[in-house]
Amino acid sequence: MKVNKDGCPLDSDGDGVPDDYPDKCPGTPTGVKVDADGCPPPVVKKDEPQPCPDGQASKALFVLLPDREGKVGQIEVSNSAGSQTLDEARESTEVDCSDKAPGNPKIMDEKAVNDIFKEALDALPATPVSFVMYFNSGSATPTKKSMQLIPEILETIKSQKATDVIVVGHTDTVASVEYNKKLSERRAKAVSAALVSKGVDKAMIEIEYYGEEHLLVETPDEIAEPGNRRVEIIAR
Repeated sequence: MKVNKDGCPLDSDGDGVPDDYPDKCPGTPTGVKVDADGCPPPVVKKDEPQPCPDGQASKALFVLLPDREGKVGQIEVSNSAGSQTLDEARESTEVDCSDKAPGNPKIMDEKAVNDIFKEALDALPATPVSFVMYFNSGSATPTKKSMQLIPEILETIKSQKATDVIVVGHTDTVASVEYNKKLSERRAKAVSAALVSKGVDKAMIEIEYYGEEHLLVETPDEIAEPGNRRVEIIAR
């Protein structure tokens, strides 16, 4: 082994590994840490994001929107590479392909949401609209004032482009439970018939009746409460 004037092994690059050890990486810059062979640790190259393979490309954008009442829920967007949870209004994440985790969430501008999803938002059904028609005690014919609602109900069904009309019959607590159940059915069918006679497709009307089960105004038994003698019409 070659030595210097002091009898020590030659270490020309000063890395602590003798030249004749042998130093497999001679000429290492001063101060660089080396391994037992006199070589610096390998440089780990950070891979740059690569485009998805053709067979995996499936870029998608997910945006969480409030419901009709402004309430915001929560969704989780996930795939085999990871997941992101969205829980704020207009919070979004992008998924480039199946083997990459969803991107970091960010809040989208309201205008951007409307521009991107205009067709989908326009296709959403309108908010359901409800009406209430009232009846005299024991009667299955709506009051004269309630019958005046028919034109407005028809116009709403048309303007809303409604596909379902739900007609729900109710009664007060006068008479027996069995009688009231049948009376509420008669009331619902009477309103349904009135709508059909004005051009509403019978196939889109759904009839429900509950008698005195769902009181609008809570009362004891055998109480003639006008607010409970009703039929609710919901256009959606």
